[in-house]
Amino acid sequence: MGWVQEMDERIRRALRAIRLPYRARLTARDDAPGLQLAQAEGLAGEQAQAVEILQLFGLTSGTPAGSDCIVLPLAGRTSASVIIATEHAACRLKVGPGEVRMYSQEGAYIHIKSGRVVEVECDELAINVKNGVRLTAGQSVEISAGGGIRLDTPQTTVTGNLTATGERGGQVEMSADMRLRGSLEQTGGIVSTGDHVAGGVSLGAHRHTGVEPGGGSTGTPER
Repeated sequence: MGWVQEMDERIRRALRAIRLPYRARLTARDDAPGLQLAQAEGLAGEQAQAVEILQLFGLTSGTPAGSDCIVLPLAGRTSASVIIATEHAACRLKVGPGEVRMYSQEGAYIHIKSGRVVEVECDELAINVKNGVRLTAGQSVEISAGGGIRLDTPQTTVTGNLTATGERGGQVEMSADMRLRGSLEQTGGIVSTGDHVAGGVSLGAHRHTGVEPGGGSTGTPER
């Protein structure tokens, strides 16, 4: 039976030489190379140096120090280790069953909720589009901006009705020439520092014919 014991010992030595996957705590990260490399400290005190963090194509994250990670030594070799999963309990946001959140260390997130609802939470949202933006809403779109909305564009077209309620401000101000095609119905007075021309007749410079002293009325304005 001596050869059996010797074979068992050889197998045990071979298994001890194979490095199994282990859990570690990320201590530093380097984004300078083409690959994202990290340093990590295992739960048993082992050190992992310049370990590549593998991520899904199209999704890149800067894993912060202190994150938990799973280190996988390829072919059981420590020198060929990669990090295949990372997590940071203090930063992770809770989600419901079937929901997804993409989040940052500061708490900004994109939350795909149940009921086909998408919620975005951030301090500033910048969208850069080369050609065009198409927003289609089956019912309505609501935008709330405490500091105002600025449209920087050479042309703005509204295909439907436009209503300015004045609930947040008492006036609508335009600093540009305005051309209106169609009828205008006004409730309230109009105050203007310039002349008014109606049907080719100037309000400020037109003349009246048939004027006689006394209490009679003037004739129609001359063009």
